[in-house]
Amino acid sequence: MDVPSGTGERRVRVRVNFSGRRYVGVVTIPEGVNRVSDVLNDGSHFLYLEEAQTRDGVRPAGLSLNKRSITYIQALEEPTRVSAAPRMEGDFVTVEVAMTTMDCMVRGRIFVPDAQSAAEVLNDERNFLSLRDAEVVGTGEKYPFLALCKAQVISVEFTEPVARPVGS
Repeated sequence: MDVPSGTGERRVRVRVNFSGRRYVGVVTIPEGVNRVSDVLNDGSHFLYLEEAQTRDGVRPAGLSLNKRSITYIQALEEPTRVSAAPRMEGDFVTVEVAMTTMDCMVRGRIFVPDAQSAAEVLNDERNFLSLRDAEVVGTGEKYPFLALCKAQVISVEFTEPVARPVGS
């Protein structure tokens, strides 16, 4: 549903796990912004969901979610615009992430650029940790991409060695 709005904005359907509830809704991606993860990390405190709906079909009139209380969010279809940013060199590293509001682990792969350590990736300015090939361990839930709110993360265990950048 990556739908242009005619104003340069795009609308993307997302699934949000928030305080034990799940919502499906639409996030508007402003002109000049490439991905849902860019909206999550833009410095604003709330994420507005249009056309929000719960699993049982409840449709609130409007819904703004505090980003720090979002456990995780999945873009059900990622915008098709290609970023003009140069492609970074590095490796994906498998991790297991313990979350505050879930009684389980999330396993996935984070990208560690060649010029950074894994600790630098975890401690950068972004509010969300991006996982590829993510799964909620023991539930059968799998996602090609999942954004985890760093405020909800208890620990990150690296399940494979992480190369240290030169000069660290």
